[in-house]
Amino acid sequence: PLIPVSDSYGSSPITSKMQGLATLFPIARSVVISGTAATFPDITYVALVTTDAAAWGETDFTSLSSDSGPSFGDGDTQGPLTIAATAENSKTQARLVVFGNSGFAANRFASTNGGANGQLFLNSINWAAAEESLINLTPRIPTQRSLVLTDVLTINLIFLLTVVAMPLAVLAAGVVVWFQRRRHV
Repeated sequence: PLIPVSDSYGSSPITSKMQGLATLFPIARSVVISGTAATFPDITYVALVTTDAAAWGETDFTSLSSDSGPSFGDGDTQGPLTIAATAENSKTQARLVVFGNSGFAANRFASTNGGANGQLFLNSINWAAAEESLINLTPRIPTQRSLVLTDVLTINLIFLLTVVAMPLAVLAAGVVVWFQRRRHV
């Protein structure tokens, strides 16, 4: 319950190619966008990552360590909650990305879920630096490869080649070189 998982993204170049990929935000705080078009006409806000409606913002932190766990109560904010947001000033071209948690980019979370957390972090940096051309278009999902040897003959042949034949070939080459040097002296 303390690690919201979201695959709901706002319309942004940061997340345009991440639809369907889930990101994890361990112990995240919600981000509130309080600016409006009337207050700040030059600034555009985008709720970058939102939770689903079942999530809520907990205000009673003692319930987090209780045996029953956290539950929705008085004063809690009902979801969906914004976990990350962007702001862009069209006049000055200034850009800002705000996350309710910095732990999502840590090594242990950056490579989970096919690297979606790391991808979100790098895309955010590239967008904030106005380097949209560096935003990775296709997240790389690691391919697992395994060697399955079911034939006993193949296993024995690999053993003989790598453990017996190759070391004997190196030893034989060493003897030949030693013998030739000894003969020429």
